[in-house]
Amino acid sequence: MTGSHRVVLLACGSFNPPTNMHLRMFEIARDFLHRTTNNNVVVGLMSPVHEKYGKEGLVSSSDRIQLLRLALNSSSWVHVSEWETRQDDWTPTREVVQYHQNLIKSTLRKLGSHSSSINRQGRVGPENVSHG
Repeated sequence: MTGSHRVVLLACGSFNPPTNMHLRMFEIARDFLHRTTNNNVVVGLMSPVHEKYGKEGLVSSSDRIQLLRLALNSSSWVHVSEWETRQDDWTPTREVVQYHQNLIKSTLRKLGSHSSSINRQGRVGPENVSHG
């Protein structure tokens, strides 16, 4: 069941490398919310961590973004957010979540209340979210 409350799913992580389960968790969460609540998942975002996070063996942001794009190539609703990787340094998760929340609210104000516009465009912000 899809409802009237619009939801954006956001996953932060290293995605080093992205796995099938990283992608599957979006499907599982969306299916659960649609089945058990009055929520309509309109988009999913994957936000890879900055290179300066300090995780041993972390490959470059550009490589991880490219891997995510390839992995999401067939997805019409899950996309990559590059914002976190474009910052000068590692950003605490709370700030990443706050940024995306503000971006979504701003985009919704610009679009009005037409959630179908988000689905059709498959994005929530043209400058920071890239398509699979």
